[in-house]
Amino acid sequence: MIIAPDEVLFDTQLVQKIRCFLEKGGKLILSHESGLDINKKDFALPELGLSYLGPSPFEQEYLRISEVLPSLDQKYDYILYERGSRVSLLSEKGEILGRLVRPYFNRSWKAFCSHGQTPPAELTEEPAIVQIGGVIYITHPIFAMYRKWAYPVYRKVVGGCIDRLLPFPLVRVSNFPVSGEITVLRKESSLLLHLLYFPIAGKGELQVVEDLIPLQDVRISLRVDFNVERIRCIPEDQILPFQQDGKYISFTVPKIEGHQMIIVE
Repeated sequence: MIIAPDEVLFDTQLVQKIRCFLEKGGKLILSHESGLDINKKDFALPELGLSYLGPSPFEQEYLRISEVLPSLDQKYDYILYERGSRVSLLSEKGEILGRLVRPYFNRSWKAFCSHGQTPPAELTEEPAIVQIGGVIYITHPIFAMYRKWAYPVYRKVVGGCIDRLLPFPLVRVSNFPVSGEITVLRKESSLLLHLLYFPIAGKGELQVVEDLIPLQDVRISLRVDFNVERIRCIPEDQILPFQQDGKYISFTVPKIEGHQMIIVE
């Protein structure tokens, strides 16, 4: 999977690479202006079946999720804090995963309501999230919005899109913080996992790690393509019991103190 966040414009060379990647079964997530040509006139890949209509006329609007993204309430309108893009769906094969809800008006000296944003007014048929085959496009700069506003809904939207495109991911994890990181590396005939969790605290202009908070009983499911004989914690050399169900093995890491390395052999 390739994720092109918010403002990755496609030149001729990148178009060729992405087209080849998609033809081989690759998956792609685009948001806002990503996927447009370098002049921002239209999408650089006509086969996407999307037409770019320009920036949204609204500074803020709302997202109504469809039932295909079950992690969010389909009856609630979620605020989109930044101006997005307008697109139209040309392909009959496309599926709208979320629609735009217009606010009553843009806030200005002429019209004002609420401390934060103008309330939602009308559900439209305009797409906010659309899937065409192995590609999902999100109309708003959802990655920049998450970084600026830290609204968990944006993370859940992207997570739901990833789940749709990759129903059988390489790794699944539970009882693990959102800010934790997992890296899977192949080393000869083994897989090496790095699990990290260092809670970061903002101190002025710096982000520092002041406290090391241990994690207990982190559950891992890993997709493998070989017969697993054993799983060990490194460097402790602790053997971990595991269960295998089809292409997935499942095991529990008893404790993580900042970093833990696991080898699957």
